This record gives sequence, structure tokens and C-alpha cells, in this order.
Amino acid sequence: MLKIMVIALFTLLLSSASFKASAFDSFEAFLTRPGSLTDNLLSVIRAAKEGNAESQYILARLLYIGYGVKRDKINAEKWLDKAVDARFIDAVYMKGLIILQNEESYNSDSKYGESLMLLLAKDDHVDSIKFLAHAYAIGDVLPLNPQKSNDLYHQLFKFKPRDAVNQAIESFATAIGLYRVNNDNLIEQYRQSLFVWHKKAIEFEEYKRCSSVAYAYQDTETQTAWRYFCKNAGQRDHQLSLELTDSEVLLSTKQQEMVRIKAQWLKQNAPDNYKDIPPPL
Repeated sequence: MLKIMVIALFTLLLSSASFKASAFDSFEAFLTRPGSLTDNLLSVIRAAKEGNAESQYILARLLYIGYGVKRDKINAEKWLDKAVDARFIDAVYMKGLIILQNEESYNSDSKYGESLMLLLAKDDHVDSIKFLAHAYAIGDVLPLNPQKSNDLYHQLFKFKPRDAVNQAIESFATAIGLYRVNNDNLIEQYRQSLFVWHKKAIEFEEYKRCSSVAYAYQDTETQTAWRYFCKNAGQRDHQLSLELTDSEVLLSTKQQEMVRIKAQWLKQNAPDNYKDIPPPL
């Protein structure tokens, strides 16, 4: 109970204070810093002891992976927590990531990690938005929440539209693949989200993972039509080529022609959902 109260209090403090901006790629900058590793490490340790949050974060990462120092996760956590207390963005993100990736089930610890990520996402921290959006979509480290996922991808779209398009398509297609068998209502939610995002893909001429959108369609022929559309639009990935080869072998000449007609229609019209697609001729 005490642990939960401490977590709640700390979360409240974080939410009521602004995060300190991190140096751009601070850890990577340390790795490429001129001079000897020993001198640079001593400098970071000295600054960390003096209360510099960025140095505390860098030292935590060095200890966590054992770079230049003996690997020590216990001390890494202690230095990381100091940087988190100072609301250093990279440290808060790392703390949330460590918690969520190491918990086997959703519990009070993972809820704390989730709250850290959500606070960062609220301040438009791109990496937190990406992580949460995918996690909510597939229900892996966080409870399944397709609506939250979709909202976060729309938030990401304001800053990185192409990333949002590609990752939303990948997440929702993956979710359909995972839940196709036993939850029709859930699949329908993901289908509708996929249609929204594949329209955006067309607008941006962004076709990465284009063939994944085929999952949004219920009938095999329309799935194949979508793959033809991707091909016509310029997608040339290896997986798509294999899918098209398999489809051409499986479909009769008449079916192939019907698919081509559908593919042409898809190229000119982005349907609101699969019900808008004209029936086979």
C-alpha cells in the first residue's frame, strides 16, 4: 500500500511540473565525445554527483549496459531515479520503458510506467507516443485499447505524418492478425482504423507495409485486389511479390481479371469501408 501511495504522489508531482528539456541525443553525444573514454567517464561521474540530471542519466545508461564500467543494474536504477526526480525527459522515458518491458503482467509497477509515458506523451514526446500507440494496439505490455492507440497515432501525425501512417498500419494489421480468430467486434474496430490510415497513406504516397492493409478486407479477392493496388502504386517489397505470386497461382483467369478490375477501382477510389467496394462482376 505504501509503495502505491509513493507512486501516486510521485506521479502527481510529475504531472504538476514541467519536464526539463534533454540535450539532443545526449547519450549518443557522450559516446562520440572527443577525448579518452576514461576522462569522459570521470567527468560524467563528477557531474552526476554534483546533481547534473543529464550526467545522472548518462551514467545510469552506462551502468545498465556495462559500457566503460562494470555492469550494475542496481546502481543504474539509483542514478536513473535521481534523473527522473529532476524530471529529465530521457530519464523518465527510459524508466517507463524499463518498467513496461520487464513486467510479465499489468500491475501497479506497469501502471506507474504507463503513467510516466502518458505524461511525456501529453507533452508531445514522440518516442513515448510511438511506444504507447503500438502497445495499446496489440495489447502486449499494456491493456488492449484500440481507441487510445488510434488517438495517439493521430497525435503523432501532427509531428511525423509518415511515421504515423506507416506505424498505425503496421500496428492495426498486426492486431488483426493476432485477434482474427476469436473477437469479431475487435477486428471490426481495427478494420475501420486501417481504412482511415490507408487513405492517409494514399494522400502522402506512402506505401511502406502497404500490403498489410489487405487484412482490413473480409474476402480473399478484395485482399488480393488491395495487393495489386499496392503494386500499381509503386510498392516493391519482397513480401508483397511473394503474396502476389501466390495469389496469381491460386486464382483462375476469370478471378484474376475480376481482381484487376477491383484493383483499378481501388486506385481511383479510397472506400470508407469494405462494404463500399463494388461486388464481383
